[in-house]
Amino acid sequence: MVELVRRNVVKAGSNHVNIIHGDGNNLPFRDKSYDMVNSTGVLFTSPNPIRTLNECYRVLKNGKEALIVDICRDISKEEREHVKEELAKRGVSWLGRLLTIYAIPMAYTIEEFSEIVDETTFEHYEIELYELWSIKVGMKVKLRKSL
Repeated sequence: MVELVRRNVVKAGSNHVNIIHGDGNNLPFRDKSYDMVNSTGVLFTSPNPIRTLNECYRVLKNGKEALIVDICRDISKEEREHVKEELAKRGVSWLGRLLTIYAIPMAYTIEEFSEIVDETTFEHYEIELYELWSIKVGMKVKLRKSL
């Protein structure tokens, strides 16, 4: 996967991108080194999401935010089918099957994710559902580190 990303960066002509392969439970960065941490579509796969989020907290500067965007198990069967249909229209029906058969059943509900965040070092957070094609398919979580 890292090699694919490197090839895509070269293909895009981006020379200001630094690709680092790391472990979310042990990030290879100094404490308080980032203004923003972003995780999209992967936290539900972490074997230890509390530790992963605490690592995000550790590398964030005081007063800054982490943004977690992930799929959510709180969507109905009808909404899942609609997602599959929309992805099939876009020529990626395989992704619809992957999401509905494997990813969504593994994802957290908003209540479960709230309980996880409550166990972390983050003091403030907001969780909201986000929409894709007018379907609530995931959650957007803003976690803020105090000053």
